[in-house]
Amino acid sequence: MEVCFFRDTQTGALFGATYLGITKGEEALSTPLLMICFLTEIEERCEEKQTMMRYKEEKEAKKEAFRKYLESSGAVDALTKVLVALYEQNDKPSSAVEFIQQKLSCPSISEYEKLQAELSDLQIKYHELLAAHQKTCKELEEMKNSHALAVASTKETTERESPKDGL
Repeated sequence: MEVCFFRDTQTGALFGATYLGITKGEEALSTPLLMICFLTEIEERCEEKQTMMRYKEEKEAKKEAFRKYLESSGAVDALTKVLVALYEQNDKPSSAVEFIQQKLSCPSISEYEKLQAELSDLQIKYHELLAAHQKTCKELEEMKNSHALAVASTKETTERESPKDGL
């Protein structure tokens, strides 16, 4: 039994045919007994197409989910309003990005750096004031304790002297 392969020129499919070689004298009779289609290339192409389709479907699903997220969070509306405002400007600003940042209430880079410096200064001042407050509270507590001791000692002195006066 012999297997011969050939390719279909239109589809590119790879075929195999099994032949039974029967010899009659010097003549060889080849009778096709079974034609088998080897779909290796077609299967590979189908698998590649299916993989690509799955990839595209997953990608489209992710895009759709992200689009829904942006719509539900209000981001699409906010950006649309800002872009419409930019479009309707008679005198276009020199920087569209700064215009968008301003309309979305985002500070510019220089404003952001100023705010960061101000925040740092305020944190230092806060820690200084906190330390001063803690020191003042400690001094107040010490004064309360010394006053309580002074009152107690005055009371003892007064109590000792009071019985003498009453006799």
